[in-house]
Amino acid sequence: MDNKEQFYLRAATDFRAPAIGVDGEWGSVGGIALRESLSLGSVAGVMDLLGGMDAKAAAVVLSEAGFAVPAGVIELGRDAVLGSVREGLEEAARMRVDGFGLVGAEATRGHSFAAKDYGGLDFSSASFNGDKEAAGTIQRVMRASKVSVDLIGDALPGARGVLTLVAGQALRDDVQGFEFEGIEGKYQVPLSMSEVLDLHRDAAVAVAEQSARLGLGAWVAGTGVRNVSEWVPDSIQRLLHGSVSLAKASLVVQAVEDGAIARHASDIGAHKFTRFLADMGFDINARTVDEQAADLQLNVLEVNTERGLYVGNVVGLDHRAGLVKFNRAEAVVLPFAGLADGQARPVLGDMVRMKFVKGELDVSVADRRAVEVDGGR
Repeated sequence: MDNKEQFYLRAATDFRAPAIGVDGEWGSVGGIALRESLSLGSVAGVMDLLGGMDAKAAAVVLSEAGFAVPAGVIELGRDAVLGSVREGLEEAARMRVDGFGLVGAEATRGHSFAAKDYGGLDFSSASFNGDKEAAGTIQRVMRASKVSVDLIGDALPGARGVLTLVAGQALRDDVQGFEFEGIEGKYQVPLSMSEVLDLHRDAAVAVAEQSARLGLGAWVAGTGVRNVSEWVPDSIQRLLHGSVSLAKASLVVQAVEDGAIARHASDIGAHKFTRFLADMGFDINARTVDEQAADLQLNVLEVNTERGLYVGNVVGLDHRAGLVKFNRAEAVVLPFAGLADGQARPVLGDMVRMKFVKGELDVSVADRRAVEVDGGR
């Protein structure tokens, strides 16, 4: 029996073994079978398939098909794994999509343009009458200068197909695509810097692992391996460009399963995103304004948003806010997201006037040097 025959014999008995589906897509035996059962709308078929696996195999297959198994559930056994995703599996079977398709559908329903700023389009209430209308609406989104994104459900950002798609493209094109916590970007997301960092990590991992799977499928099929992502470790790329063997194929599969590819790609995603922010003048490791206030022994007050007035110098900055000291021992935080469109961020030493009237914030900034010159006249 030659190596290829051994490879396919193993694939028939190992749910996690690499295989190629009927449409040429690459995945594991279990992942392909799961997606096929979902496409047929068969909940019973899905549960029978997963019921024949142990907890670890079920978690791997579910993850490949786009279903996130919560951390720590695998140790509780197969029933706990299946219970954690049962609702999503039933909904995916009803829609005849896999987990990625389910997340994509939810994310599409949750996208919207802010009418007063971005032309009045509203995805949250859009009804698509066929693929042509859906494609047209998506094209308008892609052409827009700004897109406001709402997140539906409890899924982590990295488990949302639309967000990982945008982050992956941003990494490939070397651009910072998200607007968050006052940092400019096309896609406005209600996420913190650390969450956006993790999203770019997850996107790089998704691209690298999928590239490795596709490369392995082409390698085993003998059709030639092309365009393997540079985020796949060099050692794995060299295997995929060598002669085919079961031992080498197992090494590639192991690199995916034990996280070797994920760790390598995750570091690349984090490095690139950190560089994006550095190019914009932000240090991802900088101390927050709260930490700087503690260093300066300043008490940070909660602002009166109904009728409050605060005037003082900027004594601290981070990527999302400025720290405004208005008396010897007290300060308030000025969120940059509250600045008017096009208004420049204050810098250290600038004099800031923050006025709140019924929840509306008006900010005026005087350059420190201008104040000094005017005061010396």
